[in-house]
Amino acid sequence: MHQVLLEHGFVSPKVAARRDELPRVAAFLVKPFDSGGGEGIELLHESWRPTARGCYFQERIAGVSCSAIFVGSEGGCRFLGGTRQLTGRASSDFAYAGSIGPYPFDDATFETLRRMGEVLQREFGLRGLFGVDFLLNEAGVWPVELNPRYTASVEVLELALGCSFIGEHARAFGTTELTEKLALPSWAYVGKRVLFASRSLVFPEISKTLSSSFDPVGFRELADIPSPGTEIGAGDPILTVFAHGATLIECDTRLQAILREWLQRLHQT
Repeated sequence: MHQVLLEHGFVSPKVAARRDELPRVAAFLVKPFDSGGGEGIELLHESWRPTARGCYFQERIAGVSCSAIFVGSEGGCRFLGGTRQLTGRASSDFAYAGSIGPYPFDDATFETLRRMGEVLQREFGLRGLFGVDFLLNEAGVWPVELNPRYTASVEVLELALGCSFIGEHARAFGTTELTEKLALPSWAYVGKRVLFASRSLVFPEISKTLSSSFDPVGFRELADIPSPGTEIGAGDPILTVFAHGATLIECDTRLQAILREWLQRLHQT
């Protein structure tokens, strides 16, 4: 991805397969090949030593962590929207912890992302939903990862925009069963955050309504709810909380409040 984007006039963080290939004028991250959600990423330091786990090196870029969602088809590529990525947990400063969106990109950023999606779709033959994680700063859009799949940001945008991106994915492959556009309720901004355990606990019996009901077009405050009695270790994910709001700030504030409420509630059991 790095070389393709440079050839088409985009900025891109420097990457290298070996430590001795790195320039000494920039900070770099060590990124394992076999990880997801930011797990295992660490800042390269002088005492770092290679392990049996394969990795590569990527320049560390300062900025707002974001994700853009696209759908590719034979006819081209559409930019569907983007989110701000919420990152960081006890085990890693770079681990994925949630998303909030749709993120209000300015016109120049929107156009850069639209063109970037078209280039990536064309050069790699991407079909269906795919996402690009990137850092956003005054210098522009710095893509750090390409995910050719349904990403963690998709459901946030679906809830916020009141549409089914799975239907868009199906149409990209010519599937007729899911071509009907769903009329879903929408909320201006939606956020989700993974709740991680600060200590070991056993998941309690909570409301049967929360743990068993499912409304495919409604808004649920909780998702990924464990079965009662599930043992959860310190630092492990417990469940996912959702919030919505009329503004990005309101949504983020509600999300943090719900997160604190459930963290306190579960750790008191």
